Amino acid sequence: MNHGGDIYRNKVNMDFSVNLNPLGTPKEVLEAMQESIKRSDVYPDILHEDLLSGLQNMFGISAATITFGSGASELITATVRAINPKTALVFEPAFTGYTHALDAVNCSIKRVILKEALGFKLTEDELEAIKERPDLIIICDPANPTGLNVETDVLISLLNKAKENGCKVILDQSFYLLSDNSEIFPEAEINSLIEKYDNLYIIRSFTKFLAIPGIRAGYLLAAPKNIEAVNRQLPEWNISVVAEEAMKAGIDVLRDGEFVRESLELIQTERDFLQRSLMNLGLMIFKSNTCFVMFKGPEGLYESLLKKGILIRDCSDYPGLFKGFYRIAVKNHKENEALIEAIKEAKYEL
Repeated sequence: MNHGGDIYRNKVNMDFSVNLNPLGTPKEVLEAMQESIKRSDVYPDILHEDLLSGLQNMFGISAATITFGSGASELITATVRAINPKTALVFEPAFTGYTHALDAVNCSIKRVILKEALGFKLTEDELEAIKERPDLIIICDPANPTGLNVETDVLISLLNKAKENGCKVILDQSFYLLSDNSEIFPEAEINSLIEKYDNLYIIRSFTKFLAIPGIRAGYLLAAPKNIEAVNRQLPEWNISVVAEEAMKAGIDVLRDGEFVRESLELIQTERDFLQRSLMNLGLMIFKSNTCFVMFKGPEGLYESLLKKGILIRDCSDYPGLFKGFYRIAVKNHKENEALIEAIKEAKYEL
């Protein structure tokens, strides 16, 4: 299973293969994590009471509808184990971690390949596959690797069709807080979604938003009975004291809102710069609503950039994609300019 971020087996000066908040880790979060090291000689709170209270107050929901994980990946795996589906529907291209989790429970996967001509956008047409009544549907908003937000009416239609056909739904919103649609379902509406759809599991990531991939932090929102089932699939102490304090500080950052606004402004400005620059180089880009961009370029571009110490994501292992599809992170302007110059050089060398 391939992922971005393999700096351990490559000589990398700039890593554009991992998608994080380009604003970096908030100062408050860094300070909280550093202070938490003093508690390394005690177990974390097995009940996560402070964390639960923080999210409960922010969303206005019951603590019984929340649980935490060591990143979204752990929660995806634990949720799949709790559901234990025999059949699953995945709209491709999609995060390869879904296949990893589904294979672990010997689940048969129905893959619906989205249309390149439509920019790999999910439409009502693809929702017809729900009539086959899969046990589980996995949907990503915004999608990985395309970065496209799911249109609100399509998402609601999917949820309604899934409920009508008795399907569970994992809504992976790992990059949602870093996307253009981050206010479409504000905190106040999360409660009504969970109440209306007791088949829905919403997974969000602090890892991406706070730029702490080495710490791992995420949370799951679902009906109480579903949270109980997922918790049975998690280790008793799955959250370290460092991750615990990072999330507590992250909740305060979310509540304040200023860091969110600054992050979105930077992402939108630099994403536009990258997309324009790639198009000016004659490359085909796919519309993104978040902190990464997928594009088509010459075969061999990945290897050529790696020789220059730049790591991007080769997307040829995603179902529905092939050699020549790449994904790059949105970073600060200086780094983005350096990447474009390197791509320009590599393009003429190939």
